Amino acid sequence: LPDLSLIPALARALNVTADALFGMDASAREIEALRDRAMALVESNPAESRRILSEGLQKYPAAPALLRALLYAGNYKTHPDDTLETARRLTACARDDADRYDALRFTAYALAAKGDEAAALEAAESLPDLTFTRLTELAFLLRGENRREAAEKQARISLENLLQMLEQ
Repeated sequence: LPDLSLIPALARALNVTADALFGMDASAREIEALRDRAMALVESNPAESRRILSEGLQKYPAAPALLRALLYAGNYKTHPDDTLETARRLTACARDDADRYDALRFTAYALAAKGDEAAALEAAESLPDLTFTRLTELAFLLRGENRREAAEKQARISLENLLQMLEQ
């Protein structure tokens, strides 16, 4: 077992807080809280959601969680240039593939909204072909209530996607 009394000294040596050593720094918690507050309002009050995220981005301009949430709170059809700028910023600071893929997806949507189908197609074709999701795999692997829950969530998502595709 490591000597826990060394944690403060290690934190000082690295010029970080002890919380940060364990991935629990205050800024990460604040970013998560801002994102959660904003995402709770995306459907009911998108303008307020965008306001919360914009204020958060003033303090944390390269926070992938806030930029990704802003893509969902924005409207790529009516504000494609804003969407393209947010996607560009997210791409620049993305830490994982999920962020990069969302940036690409929204880039493609915004370019299509601007009427640039060739660029939209190029962006969309940059996305990997995924034939499964975590939920589909859980529905195959789990049993009982957990299996049903995963399958129902995936069914809802698939139905929503299908309806959105047919609506366009």
